[in-house]
Amino acid sequence: MFRAGYENIDTAVEGIFEELEPGISREVLVKPNFVTASSSEKGVITDVRIVRATVRCLKNRGHDVMVGEGGFGRNSSTKIFQKYGMDGWGVKTVNLNRDERIRMDVNGRVLKKIEIAKSAVGRGIVSLPKMKVHTLAGVTLGVKNLMGLLPKPAIYMHRRIHEKLVDLLSVIKPEFTIVDGVIAGERDEMFPKPVKLGVVVAGEDVISVDAVSSYIMGFDPLKIPYIRMAHEIGIGNGDISSIEVIGENPELFRRKFSVLKLKRLFYLA
Repeated sequence: MFRAGYENIDTAVEGIFEELEPGISREVLVKPNFVTASSSEKGVITDVRIVRATVRCLKNRGHDVMVGEGGFGRNSSTKIFQKYGMDGWGVKTVNLNRDERIRMDVNGRVLKKIEIAKSAVGRGIVSLPKMKVHTLAGVTLGVKNLMGLLPKPAIYMHRRIHEKLVDLLSVIKPEFTIVDGVIAGERDEMFPKPVKLGVVVAGEDVISVDAVSSYIMGFDPLKIPYIRMAHEIGIGNGDISSIEVIGENPELFRRKFSVLKLKRLFYLA
C-alpha cells in the first residue's frame, strides 16, 4: 500500500505498477466505481486521477485499455465520462448499463446464472473501487465493485449478498485491484461523510486487498462475511496476519469508520 495525496497520485500509481509488476492480460477493462455523477472529494466515486494514471500506466506497458462502468442510473457513467473528458484519453469508454449482455453459468452456492456486460468478457479486469462503507455488504471495495459489471437493476444481488459476491468472484475475478483511499467514505455508501486518509491499497489478490482495506477502516476482515467465505474456500487470503504488505504500515492509517446506526443492522453485528 502507498501513501497518496492529490499532489502525488500519478507518482503513487506508477510506483504501484513498478513495485508490484502485476500480471495483467494484454486486453484490459478498467472498472472504476462511478456509481453516480458525483466527485471524488465527497468520498463517493473513484478519483478520476487514479483512473487516468492507471490507464496511462497500462497503455505505456502495451495494454489495450477500455474503461467501463454502469453506475446507479442508466446514464450515470456516461455523465462522468463526459464531465471529465474521458473520451479524450485515447481509450474506449463503455456504459456497461447499455452494453450487450452475455449469459454465464455460475453454479454457485446461491447464484446459478448471471447476465454480464459483454465488454467485461474476454478481458482482464483492473478494479478501481472507492474505499467506502456499505449498508448491506459492510464495505464496498474490490469485490463489491464487480457488481458494476452486471446490468441494472441488480437488486437481486442484495438478498444473501455475501454469498452472491463470493459466487460472482468465482467466475469473474479481477487481475489487479487498486483501492482509492485518498478520500474515503464513512456512514453511508451513496451520501458518505468524506474521510481524508491519503492512501491507496493494491494487489493481485482482491480478497487480500479488501482485507487490508477493511482493516484500515477499523473492521476485523474475517468478520466481514464475504471475505471470510472467500478465505475459507481458498479463493483469496483474508487473514490480515498472513498478508505481506509492501510499503506503508496499515496501522498508520487505521481508524474506525462510522456507519449509520439504523443501517448497521443490515450487515454486521
